[in-house]
Amino acid sequence: MAAPFVVTLAVSACTRGGTTSNPPPPTGAPPPTATPTPTATPTPTNPVTVAPTASAAPTSSAEPPPGDLVYDGFGSCYRMVNGEKKYVPTCPDSLLPEAPEGRLTYGFAGHCRTVPGGSTVRCPEGGPTAVLPAKTSKGDVHLRLGNMTCAESHTMHCPKGAFCNPPPPTPVPCPPELLLKLAPGVKPTRTEGNACFYDRVRVSCSK
Repeated sequence: MAAPFVVTLAVSACTRGGTTSNPPPPTGAPPPTATPTPTATPTPTNPVTVAPTASAAPTSSAEPPPGDLVYDGFGSCYRMVNGEKKYVPTCPDSLLPEAPEGRLTYGFAGHCRTVPGGSTVRCPEGGPTAVLPAKTSKGDVHLRLGNMTCAESHTMHCPKGAFCNPPPPTPVPCPPELLLKLAPGVKPTRTEGNACFYDRVRVSCSK
């Protein structure tokens, strides 16, 4: 069989009145695409490096060098660790203040404490000038070491399920068993009847 003979007709553009028009695209053909306009490639800029500003010079600090112990003025010692106070169990005697003249002292935890006040101080050369009683309480009465006075606690029996608020301890005279004793060689500064005193502190008259 002979191949079919195909004739292709080309439609040329028509010119009229000096204007030129393109023929409409064939039905179903995709619209002509616009040629993209090339964009300018951005020129890379060099990064700006900001010179670091100089840090302010450290101001003088009252903190002691690390490792050095400091007495806090209240009977305890600490050292500075990373800007924080770290207290130690005991202070060396070299950092403790001397006992005030004419003030009683008693031994406590390897150091001396003043009476009254209870401040931690360096023990006198001859040792503490007073001795604590063997016991610091008798029944509901207890000895307050800060000022060497006694107070009586109150016991309350509350009904089951009830809330009770007992009154605060009541100051009472110390019984002889709870009085501070003077060290050998230390004598009372005054007596009133059967009571002995060292300055303002009542002490035991027994040797």
